[in-house]
Amino acid sequence: LELNPTLTVKAYPERFTKKNAMDLAREYDIILDCTDNVNTRYLIAEAAANFNVPVVMGAAQRFDGQVALLGAGGPCYRCLYPNPKA
Repeated sequence: LELNPTLTVKAYPERFTKKNAMDLAREYDIILDCTDNVNTRYLIAEAAANFNVPVVMGAAQRFDGQVALLGAGGPCYRCLYPNPKA
């Protein structure tokens, strides 16, 4: 926040679920996904697509990492991974 004092960060002490996903996603211009759960990633992608909001997805494992900008005019998570792995 020191770099950008106009930034507002809001924490939610609850899980992102099917019951609250749309309500939580509706008020944002961008969604940052740092989850470690495939089902939650699909849910975030669905909510973001519903409001045409981009998702910045980050993941790390040991010394490797990846970051991607998804949706809002480009491919969404489900476009890249159509079916969750069983």
